[in-house]
Amino acid sequence: MKLQINTSVVSDGSMKIIDEETRQSVMENRDKYLKKNGIVPENTILVKIIYETNDFCKYKAVETKDRGDGFSRPSSITADALCTDEYETALFLPIADCIGAVIHSERNHALMVSHLGRHSIEQNGAFKSVQYFMEQYSLKPEDISIWISPSVGKATYPLHNFNDQSLNEVARKQFMQAGVKMNKIQDEGIDVATHPDYYSHSSFLNGKQPDDGRFAIVAVLHK
Repeated sequence: MKLQINTSVVSDGSMKIIDEETRQSVMENRDKYLKKNGIVPENTILVKIIYETNDFCKYKAVETKDRGDGFSRPSSITADALCTDEYETALFLPIADCIGAVIHSERNHALMVSHLGRHSIEQNGAFKSVQYFMEQYSLKPEDISIWISPSVGKATYPLHNFNDQSLNEVARKQFMQAGVKMNKIQDEGIDVATHPDYYSHSSFLNGKQPDDGRFAIVAVLHK
């Protein structure tokens, strides 16, 4: 099994549809980006987040029939994380401050892409993501490795309910509370608010970035 993870940058263009005016350009950006990395858009599923809810820990297992959701057809799945144990089914998450976590297991060739923002972290979302993943694929904590995307730092976005720690710091603690070992958590260590290659919603709101775009992470398992 080979796990492929790619992270887009500003030069790849924005990866989230903000309104109808941006729809065509964003779809073109996504298509070009996926193909550049050898991923078939028709095999890709969008992790579509909604904020009009009180539950930010909704997870769903997807399979072949779900491929293309949000790409070759409109999104029909809304969830805070998607997981799969199918090869060549890619999971795609647009972000711009929040964490995109790739949770995976070589033993059961399974993969999860989880969106971890303030709302989900406050509901113990990193811990719950691992729990769901383990239950779905009959895994133990020692079977699991995690990759954490670039995200906003605490200087720009402190979590006041967690003693002003960063999203990254709290997410790591929640992962370890779920039983994942520290040495199995890979952290990119990049603060998107200060790094020119990544979109940051916080930086846009502070007038430090001209566009309110989103970068994306995409993950897929190969045989």
